[in-house]
Amino acid sequence: MVSCGALLGTFWYSTLQHSIPGNFELTLNKLIALKRDHIRISVEERDYIETSIAQYQQTSLEKSPTSSDTSVPWKGILTSKVLWAVAIAHLASNWGIYQMNSLLPTYLSDVLQ
Repeated sequence: MVSCGALLGTFWYSTLQHSIPGNFELTLNKLIALKRDHIRISVEERDYIETSIAQYQQTSLEKSPTSSDTSVPWKGILTSKVLWAVAIAHLASNWGIYQMNSLLPTYLSDVLQ
């Protein structure tokens, strides 16, 4: 993350959008490389993990979503009672917090005279 400050000072902000995922990927690859040679993991366990990851990556590439698979069920989402309950509860909570924050100074000044 130190490199992000240098990039921000030197280049534009959009550079950070491309550098942070790259830095994360490099760090993740370093961690995986370090874990591969870990002293407490057996060779069989390491081989099992690596083959499982390779199989998962291969099946995820074979099952790449098409445009018909990625349609969003908007009708089901917007007619969901749970969604509306959460939305109304969130609205009521925000309204209550706003009222408390805006009226608390007046209340305290009247009570604590």
